[in-house]
Amino acid sequence: MLLVVRGPCVAQSESKSVEERLERMEDALLKIQKSQKELIDLASFRSGEERVKVGEVAPDFNFTTLKGQDFRLSDFRGKYVLLDFWAVWCQPSKEETLLLKSVQQKFSGKTNLVFVGLSLDDHSEKPADFLKTAGIERAEGFLGNWNKDILRNGPTRLYGVNAIPSIWLIGPDGKVLGKNLRGAAVEKAIEQAMAESLNP
Repeated sequence: MLLVVRGPCVAQSESKSVEERLERMEDALLKIQKSQKELIDLASFRSGEERVKVGEVAPDFNFTTLKGQDFRLSDFRGKYVLLDFWAVWCQPSKEETLLLKSVQQKFSGKTNLVFVGLSLDDHSEKPADFLKTAGIERAEGFLGNWNKDILRNGPTRLYGVNAIPSIWLIGPDGKVLGKNLRGAAVEKAIEQAMAESLNP
C-alpha cells in the first residue's frame, strides 16, 4: 500500500494571522529604516556638516514670539532679516545680542530690515527679562531647549547651528547673504547688502 504524505492544512484564520504579522513586520521595518535615516542625519548635524550655504534660500520655519505672535520666516519676504540664534546662558551670545542693539539703532530708519532673535533658553522668562533690562525690542522667537529643538527638526537643525551665537543675514528674496557673523562684520554685511541693492 502506497502512503502519500501530504503537507499540513492551514486554517483560513491562521493564514490571515500570518498576513497580519507580515504587515506588522513591514511596519516595524519601515520604522527602523526611518530611525536609521534620522540617526544618520543627526550624525551629520553633530559633525558640523554645512546645511545651508551663502546664496541658498534660507529654510522656512514657524516660530512664536515671547509676546505670543506666530510668524513664519517667509512672512518677512521683501525685507532683510537678521537672525540671531542665542541664549542667556551663553555669555558670548549675550554680548553679541547687546552689540546688535547698537546695530539695530543705527538702522532704525530702515523699514526694510527686521531683527529676529531665536532664544535657546529652557524657560522663556530668562530671555524676556534680559531683553527688557537691556532695552532690546525685536521679534523674539522662543525655541526652548536646544537638544529638543534639534530632535524635532527645528530651526537650529535646519540651519546646522552647532554653536551660538550664530547670526545670519537673509536677503529680501529669502537667500542667505551672510552667516556666522560676529561683531563689526554684522554691520558691514548689512551695509554692503543694502548698498548692492541700490546699485545692482
